[in-house]
Amino acid sequence: MKKTAIYLLFVLFAIPLVTEAKVWRVNNNPAVTADFNSLIDAMNAYGSGDTIHLEPSATPYTVLNNTFTNHSNNVTIIGNGYFHFPNDSFQQDILQSIISVQVPGTDIFLNGHFKFIGVTFNNNVVLSQLSGQIFIYGMSFESCLINGDISYFNNGGYSDEIDQVHFSKNYISGGFNITIASSYAYSYLNDFSFENNIINNLFKIDIGAALHNQIVIRNNVFLGGYTCANGYLANNIFYNASTPDPSALTGSILKNNIFAASVFTTGATLEVNNQFGVDMNTVFSNNPCVFRQGL
Repeated sequence: MKKTAIYLLFVLFAIPLVTEAKVWRVNNNPAVTADFNSLIDAMNAYGSGDTIHLEPSATPYTVLNNTFTNHSNNVTIIGNGYFHFPNDSFQQDILQSIISVQVPGTDIFLNGHFKFIGVTFNNNVVLSQLSGQIFIYGMSFESCLINGDISYFNNGGYSDEIDQVHFSKNYISGGFNITIASSYAYSYLNDFSFENNIINNLFKIDIGAALHNQIVIRNNVFLGGYTCANGYLANNIFYNASTPDPSALTGSILKNNIFAASVFTTGATLEVNNQFGVDMNTVFSNNPCVFRQGL
């Protein structure tokens, strides 16, 4: 009996401790008690698989421009969404969860495993290789409002490696630019999706001679110019009536898209059931640009 008890005790201590993912509340309203009142503090404390609830506030959550760099752990940051005004009487709280850089005029740099849901960014967002060969991997933006541009930046001296990056149901008031110009081997864009978004300015994906796989551009509204080579573009609305550069869609597959521009040389590999020269007044009951102003 004693030997059995000792054996069970040994097994108990031999089992590794299992760390469960945590949920952290961040709220900068003085009258509210939460785990943190600073997003920077929460970013310094979270563990892999944790979720940060960035609660709505009239005051933005200020961060440093490098608060979201050099993070290897997975974290999900959930905010209160955006554009509550059409149905504000049905909302529990119409305030947004706003992230803003402390130093005006600077950008928010990102690399690491992040999932942002319902967050408002008040600055340009840069997917960046800032130090070492840290590539962009496992990042997603869902139902976010970006009050600026989204772009990709390589600090130089490294191959461009972008993998498993996804954008869904966002409103981007600026432009979007992923340009791979590195001469290093093994540069690639893989498992990238851009779906159900509205973007106000130029949308550009230019990967040059880099390797590519699964570039899916689907169900979006593009209000500005556009260029995307080697992608799968389906069910999109291209609101801008200006004729793009003939090479804008080189090597892409185009299916069921609506273009305000008249028929032009797309450079696409395959075109199926696309419409050109469409009057956007027959597509929208109001100019989609007005949503940004809350009209």
